[in-house]
Amino acid sequence: MFDENINDTIIVNYGVHNISSSFKWIAALYICEFLRAISFSVMFAISIRTGIRCVNAMNGIIYQKIMTRMSSRNPYNGYNKKTTTTAAATTTPMMAIQPNNLFANDLWKVFQMIYMSPLIIGSPIIIIVTIVYTYVLIGTSAFYGIGLFILIFTLQFVIIKWQTILRNRLMKQTDYRLSLVNQLVKYSRAIKFYAWEEPFQNEIQHCRSAECSIIRRYQYLQCLSTSLALLAPMLITIINILVHTWLKNDLAVSTAFSLIMLNYIAAHGIRSLPNYFRDIVNGRIALKRMEKFLQQDDHKSNISNEMIDNRNAVEMVKCSFIWIGSNGEHSASLSNLTLLISKQSHVCLYGPVGSGKTALLLSIMGQTQCSEGQVRLFSRKIAYVSQKAWLQNSTIKENILFELPMDRKRYYETLIKCSLTEDISLLANGDDTMVGENGVKLSGGQKQRIALARAVYSDSDIYLIDDCLSSLDSRVVKAIFNNVINGILRHKTIIFITRNLYLLNDNDFVAIMKDGKIEQFDKHSKLIETSDEYRLCVENSKVFNKDMKNDELSKTIEEDDKEDDDEEEDVDDDIDSDIDSNSIDKTIFQQQTDKSMNGKTKRPTNSYDSLISLMAQYNDHSNGIEDIEANGNDKKKRKKPKETFKNGDKFHKRTVSWSVYRNYIRASGGWCWFLVMITIFILQTATSTFSSWWLSYWLNQGSGSSSPNATTITTTTVKTDETSIIINPNLQMYQLVYLISFFIVIFTSFIMAIMFVRVITMAANNLHNKILAKIIYSPIIFFDTIKNGKIINLFSHNMDELDNQLPIAMDGFLQRVLLVIGNFIIIISMLYWFTIPFIFFTISFYLTFRYYRKAMYWLKQADMRLRSPIYSFVNNTIDGLATIKAFQMERKFENNFYKICDQQIAAFYYYHGAIRWLSIRIGCICVTASMCITFLVIFNLNYIGSAYAGLLITQSLQ
Repeated sequence: MFDENINDTIIVNYGVHNISSSFKWIAALYICEFLRAISFSVMFAISIRTGIRCVNAMNGIIYQKIMTRMSSRNPYNGYNKKTTTTAAATTTPMMAIQPNNLFANDLWKVFQMIYMSPLIIGSPIIIIVTIVYTYVLIGTSAFYGIGLFILIFTLQFVIIKWQTILRNRLMKQTDYRLSLVNQLVKYSRAIKFYAWEEPFQNEIQHCRSAECSIIRRYQYLQCLSTSLALLAPMLITIINILVHTWLKNDLAVSTAFSLIMLNYIAAHGIRSLPNYFRDIVNGRIALKRMEKFLQQDDHKSNISNEMIDNRNAVEMVKCSFIWIGSNGEHSASLSNLTLLISKQSHVCLYGPVGSGKTALLLSIMGQTQCSEGQVRLFSRKIAYVSQKAWLQNSTIKENILFELPMDRKRYYETLIKCSLTEDISLLANGDDTMVGENGVKLSGGQKQRIALARAVYSDSDIYLIDDCLSSLDSRVVKAIFNNVINGILRHKTIIFITRNLYLLNDNDFVAIMKDGKIEQFDKHSKLIETSDEYRLCVENSKVFNKDMKNDELSKTIEEDDKEDDDEEEDVDDDIDSDIDSNSIDKTIFQQQTDKSMNGKTKRPTNSYDSLISLMAQYNDHSNGIEDIEANGNDKKKRKKPKETFKNGDKFHKRTVSWSVYRNYIRASGGWCWFLVMITIFILQTATSTFSSWWLSYWLNQGSGSSSPNATTITTTTVKTDETSIIINPNLQMYQLVYLISFFIVIFTSFIMAIMFVRVITMAANNLHNKILAKIIYSPIIFFDTIKNGKIINLFSHNMDELDNQLPIAMDGFLQRVLLVIGNFIIIISMLYWFTIPFIFFTISFYLTFRYYRKAMYWLKQADMRLRSPIYSFVNNTIDGLATIKAFQMERKFENNFYKICDQQIAAFYYYHGAIRWLSIRIGCICVTASMCITFLVIFNLNYIGSAYAGLLITQSLQ
């Protein structure tokens, strides 16, 4: 409010006071402007720090909640099919998708709400002071502007209400789309095998079309809200001035431009309030979604260590277990189970598919809901090997150690017993080779043996093994059975599932299950004698495994494995692994590795390279998709070492090229539609600028009876009729043109909103569909080398920025840039002496932005790259939740997750720090340019005239 009064005093008192007095007012004005620029940066810096702390805290809370849930995998698949299908379909999205959507989108909506929160404090104060001071300036005429202001704000709140409804629908649709993307990533091999690419693509695109329909309506409302917020100060000024002159009240130059400056200052409050309410609505929706997720019932284990008989290792007496799906329904159950297992005994669970074998193992671990009875274990030190091997995205050594300290003797004994030495010797980095999403591709048997080695190395008291030997050939199965179950673990309590009944010892116990119940439980030898059906099963397993020993078949399998190893050599070169120079296995296996690698020729990867060339044109629009190209570069391009992030991603030392913008324009419908949109933006800005210029021209005409400049500046303060615009004979013409500009501004704003939404939604949808097509039709090696988290990040956080963040930034950027250009055109046309300072300020701005652009690209790239490990880690945790809980590694996984989040948050903080860095420097450049314009206006006031002087000062401060 102080700024307008200073600006008013400079113009009015120029003829009364000397130039030095005017300089004092100018100094006061721009000291306030500098302080405002600095204080705003400090305010936002504090908001950023507060928001980041809240986001990091919520990261931990959500991850801890994941750890309290049951395993996302329904253990009753195949049993009680009527309910299992529904439960499995809903459980996977609930556990695998909703957390990632929370991490990718909802948390950052909360951050944005906190980031904008300080503006809600200052905005109402600015608006109230503006209303009061407007009344002081023009009296009762201000009520009409106040009425328009109330009308605009009422519309804003109605728009926010509609946006809230659309936002809730949008998030549900986005959850469903991300569930499909997650299935695409997890089951890519099945989709390729059954040639389901086209129907899967159509389903995702159909879901995306429904999502875009909601986004389009949401963005229409958003553009309307933004346009109303940006145009409100100008429209209120036009109404105030028109009504004031219609009521035959005179309007002085100082009053008119004080109103303009007053409403410009109030614009900060008027514009920020709708933006804040939008952010607070999005933040509340995000908080409600997180609240709904956090309020889901925690799984409480019903396991006791108080044994009835101390000779037993596991005791279950008349126990019943149920699996509660995400829809709250009981999908299946194990009923009335009684199982007493003595210490150091081996028990085999046998039965048809869906009989409840896996469910029983999970129930022993406490991963199902116990409705009756209680499970008693003599020790909570449990090792679990799932039917589908689960590995961390880490090295082989770290997977086997599983956060336990290194015991070299036990470690290498485990490798030998699990038949891993030969496989590790063929790898270039030995057991330091990365496996998982960002590592080499392993066969199913290799993964299972690593998972088994993890259990063996843990030296637990109870071992639960879920048919992990089914993917191995009979020779390896027999070796592992003799070396592990009947060897190194012979004195441990083991409950395992297997179909290789011929390998059982006579003293091993067998529990035959059917329909969720234990039909028979006795020693292997006794069951052979008493049960003809069981004896037939044992004989069939012998015959089957005898056939599998056929030399020709074994030879074929070995050759296929060898070919797979050769095919993956190129992939190995992309793996970033931390090699321990003191690693013993590197010394032991180095000679074998050298021999095995000699003489091998690498297969050409033309099909993969052709895929990369096709994706190149869309690689740069998103940091997530750039990783596709980074993983597919051949050795010729990798001769020069590149800097990498901590997660192994390569760092590109460049900024966003113009081809990125060109490809975005093409995706939006081509240059024609884009140029039409820009033209409408220019027309809207030109109309707004014209209204300000027309007001200056109108005021400069005065009464229309003499030269304006001759009566503008006088040596006295006495008003003359020659400066009164009320008696101007062309008053109605000036009012009519000013009123027409009011309606043209509104009309062009609506047309601009329609065109803008049409362009940005088409671009987002086309880019989504083209990226989806590139990914879904990629060869299977693509899914083996790219991290799942990167694909999820691409379709979640990056698409959210494309759908929601980019339109807001682009709309504000285009309107403000065109406004600045229009203001400079007016200033230079009226004050040509400003041309030389303008060139200097332009160069300063360009150099500042150029320096900032490089740093900004690196920080944004780092932020995007460091998000992917979060989503990968969450997915990996959900998939291996049963294993993590069995080994009691929840706390260590939480600490690892916190470290990953800290790395991403650090990059995000520096990214916003860079924005503040640019903001304060650009603000200082703009304030300096405005001060220069004000000095030039003062020195040329007699030539310019007071009306145009007020216009120039007002435009410069915008």
